[in-house]
Amino acid sequence: MHLNGRNWVLLIALGAGLGAAAWVYVNAPSIAGSAFHRPRRGIGGTAGGWENYQAYPTEQLEDLVRREPHNGLALAHLSRQLNRAGRTDEARAHAAEAISVLEEVAQLAQAQNTGTDIALGISLEVLGNLDEAILCYRRAAAQQRIICEQHENPQAIENRHGQGGRGRASDPRTDWYNLACYESLARNADAAFAALEKSISLGWFDIEHIERDEDFDPLRHDPRYREILGALARPAADDAQPLLPPTITGG
Repeated sequence: MHLNGRNWVLLIALGAGLGAAAWVYVNAPSIAGSAFHRPRRGIGGTAGGWENYQAYPTEQLEDLVRREPHNGLALAHLSRQLNRAGRTDEARAHAAEAISVLEEVAQLAQAQNTGTDIALGISLEVLGNLDEAILCYRRAAAQQRIICEQHENPQAIENRHGQGGRGRASDPRTDWYNLACYESLARNADAAFAALEKSISLGWFDIEHIERDEDFDPLRHDPRYREILGALARPAADDAQPLLPPTITGG
């Protein structure tokens, strides 16, 4: 086929468009991952885990979102910290930006997960939309409960591997702890305490982390909260084996 100058231009433009589309298709998972708290290699968690932005000081989060303005979960956690500090206007601005980023990413990836749901919930709550926030938290809790229940049924994980799924090789203490966080945010106190007690029964013992974890703020005034922490603070038996604290991958 003979191509004149106009045809060559059209062909080059078409090729560029297809190339761009192919790049988006191939890189969509990494683009989506960058918008909520993906882990940085070598700093806590495993591939597929989450960076624990809640542990970041406000100044560090502010620096992070300046460098990564499309990091939705960092924006959400920053908005919550600023809101607690009384910097309401800044908090609301970051919350609105987090929602914009996360909704765009969810549409691109055509999927949501606990990371996007928790970030959306935090942002909506900062903006005063508690009912909508609770719906997001409950979706995250439902997904997390499936993960926790798989620890009770290892065959389910093997089946996922056999069917091409990635399965989970995570710490059950951490997974139950994260479920407690999500249920707390969802204002499901009974479910939150049950999940926290399960995590403790499996070896969780970090009282300081629980005390500074903002996800448990809705439970602080419930008498069961102090009862559980009091029991956790009691000295263990002399022959008990010490456990390393699990790595927090969410919440």
